[in-house]
Amino acid sequence: MLAAALRVNHHLAELNITYNSIGDEGARYIGEALQANDTLAVLNLEDNGITAKGVESICAALHLNVALSSIDLGDNAIGERGADFVCHMLRINHTLTALFLSGTSPTPVGAAKICMQLSERHTMTQLGLSFFDFSEECVPHICRALAANPLQLLVLRGNALGDGDARMLTTALVENCTLRHLDLRCGNTFTDVGVAYLASAVSFHPSLQSLLICNRNSETGKAMIADAIAKRRRFRRKTATSLLLGNHWRAGANSSLQAVPTDILRTLTRLVFKAMAVPEVMYCNEGTQLAAGCCCAKVPTLYI
Repeated sequence: MLAAALRVNHHLAELNITYNSIGDEGARYIGEALQANDTLAVLNLEDNGITAKGVESICAALHLNVALSSIDLGDNAIGERGADFVCHMLRINHTLTALFLSGTSPTPVGAAKICMQLSERHTMTQLGLSFFDFSEECVPHICRALAANPLQLLVLRGNALGDGDARMLTTALVENCTLRHLDLRCGNTFTDVGVAYLASAVSFHPSLQSLLICNRNSETGKAMIADAIAKRRRFRRKTATSLLLGNHWRAGANSSLQAVPTDILRTLTRLVFKAMAVPEVMYCNEGTQLAAGCCCAKVPTLYI
């Protein structure tokens, strides 16, 4: 019934049917409907038990559909064969600007193919590739994608990234002036060397609003990020008004607040100490709201 309605509905702009176990058969019906629909812009099919067969139906529809701009196929086990269908679609479709494939198990070979295809596009604004079976080929392709596309959101959680990857990403950000949110948490481990690279991106990038990383609670890493925020603030005259400190940020005599510049502390209107599974700190720029615990930063934030 839903697929039939999509064929005749000329008003619906967003459809979210996550966690509904529609499987490959449901994906086939959705694909057939997409070929006739000319208004749907956002489609979320996350965690629906879709395999390569279902992805083939969706991707075939996107060869013809010129309305859809965002699709989320996350947490569907598409495998390498499904990755091939996605690559072919990306070569033909020129209207898609947001693609989310986190947790799709494309295999390292399939992941590299998709990342390479993304590096050849010029229209992508949002990419979600967390827990994506990254191989050593993937990060260079993603860096080229950063330079070639007007990306605003890039989520690369859980891909075993390290200091060398942080260096490549920071170098790529020199050629990108549009990125606003970069999420590198959960399963990516950066020492102070990697944090130093990312801190430089915080200080020089013209539009970066949120950086989310895991640094194993290093005091040196925190200090580098805090210093980068201070430099950024002096350059742009922006004021941090909210600060969220995770469970390993101490509030006692040896407080980790010492790593935060006094001029930032002087402007705070909200200070929160909160126990978290992963130690984090969030800075919010003036005029934004604090979204504690938000997985995909929708507001300007800086985490370490």
